[in-house]
Amino acid sequence: MVEDKQLAEELAALNRAYRERLSGQFDELEEIARRLVADPAKAGGGEMLGELMGLAHKMAGASGTFGMPRLGDRARSLEEFCDTMMKAGQPPSGDQLAAIHEKVAACRREAEAPPE
Repeated sequence: MVEDKQLAEELAALNRAYRERLSGQFDELEEIARRLVADPAKAGGGEMLGELMGLAHKMAGASGTFGMPRLGDRARSLEEFCDTMMKAGQPPSGDQLAAIHEKVAACRREAEAPPE
């Protein structure tokens, strides 16, 4: 019983630490999205979209591990959206840039929602 309680406390501490790190990850996602708006032509080469996709991929995987499957789903949606644009090889349109911002914001909202 003591081991179960200790394990539960350790897992809760890891979960809190992950939630705290999310803020910095969202700052990174938002900064990349801002850079995309400032110079969408660079996105056609895929570097910024690749960065965004990589961060979204990590978030999607880790979120499930830490009991946040809906955040994982939203991050995966962002990852897949970026992948589709990278494969197109064209700079994102205004509508696509708006969709990126909305997907990043949806991830943040999900992360800030109270745990179930």
